Amino acid sequence: MHQSLAEAGALTNYSELKGRPHWWKGVMVEPGLVDFYKHHLEHPRLVSVEDIERFDIVVANPHDMSSKFGVKVLYLQNPALIGYLRVQIDRSKDTWMFEPENIMAFEIGEDVPMSLVRVRTAIGEDLVFSVSSSQTRQFWLSDEQQWASGVLRDRPIRTPVQFGGLDAFLRTPARVTVQYTEESVQDLATQTASNLYQ
Repeated sequence: MHQSLAEAGALTNYSELKGRPHWWKGVMVEPGLVDFYKHHLEHPRLVSVEDIERFDIVVANPHDMSSKFGVKVLYLQNPALIGYLRVQIDRSKDTWMFEPENIMAFEIGEDVPMSLVRVRTAIGEDLVFSVSSSQTRQFWLSDEQQWASGVLRDRPIRTPVQFGGLDAFLRTPARVTVQYTEESVQDLATQTASNLYQ
C-alpha cells in the first residue's frame, strides 16, 4: 500500500514495529500513531461533493454502511456478493450518472443538488429520471429488471434483512483456514489469508 501510494504521488510514512502483529493491545497509543491522529485531527480536510467528479461505493452489507456524499445503497440483488455503485457527476448538466452492479435499491439525500439522474442498465442503456423532490430520490430494480423511482416504502420489496454468505463469512468468530491445491495459486492463497487476518 505504501509503495502504491508513493507511485501515485502521495507522501506517506511507513512504520513497522518488529515482533508485533497487525493488531495488539496498546497499538492505538503507539507514539507514531498518536502523532498521526493528532496531525489529522488538528488539520482536517474533509472532501465535499463539490470537490469530486466521480466516486465509487463498494458494499458487502448495506446495513453496515452509511451514505457517501449523500448516496446510500439500500439493498443488494444478491446478498452473497459485493455490490458496486459507480457515480459520475456532470455539473454542467446538473446530472448524476449511476452505474449499479449487484444493487437492488439506492437513495439520494434531499440535500444533494441535482435535477437529473441517469441510471445505466446492465445492457448499457441510460434511464433518465427527473429529480424534483424527496419523492423521487429512491431508485430500485423492479422484478422485471427495470429501474424505477419513487418512494420505496410504497413498493413491496424483499425483506430488508439480507445477510448473505459473504457477510456471514466476514463476521464469523471461527478460525478460517485458506488451503490451496496447486502451486500456481499459492500467492493468491497467501494474499487472501493475509487480507482475512487483518
